[in-house]
Amino acid sequence: MANISVEEGRIRVRLSFWKKLGSLSGDLSVPLELVETVTVEPTINWQNAGLRIGGTGIPGVIALGRFWKPGVSTFCDWKRGEQVVIINLKHFAYSRLTLGTNNPEEILDALGVKARV
Repeated sequence: MANISVEEGRIRVRLSFWKKLGSLSGDLSVPLELVETVTVEPTINWQNAGLRIGGTGIPGVIALGRFWKPGVSTFCDWKRGEQVVIINLKHFAYSRLTLGTNNPEEILDALGVKARV
C-alpha cells in the first residue's frame, strides 16, 4: 500500500521505490479541492481499471500504474485481497485514484471524509 497523507491542502500519495518502478510513475500530489467523491469497494475486478498504458498488471492479481478507458484515466495501486478506496477527481491528470488497502478507514481518516461503501 502506498503511504497516503494530507498535507498543506493536498493529498500526497508516496510510493516505495519498487512501486515507483512497477508503476512507471512517481509520487502523486493532488489538491483537496479537486476531490469529487470518495468510495470504498470491498472487491474490485480487473475490468474496472481499463487498458493498462503504463505500469504493471496481472488480471485479477495486481494493478499498478496508469490505466485508461474512454473518458476515464486512472492511477491504480491495488492487489488481490485488498479493499479499494476510489477517489474521483475533477480537472486533474487522472480522473480517479484507486488505492488498495487492508484498512480503508486509515485512508478515509487521513482525507477527513466518510465514504459510501
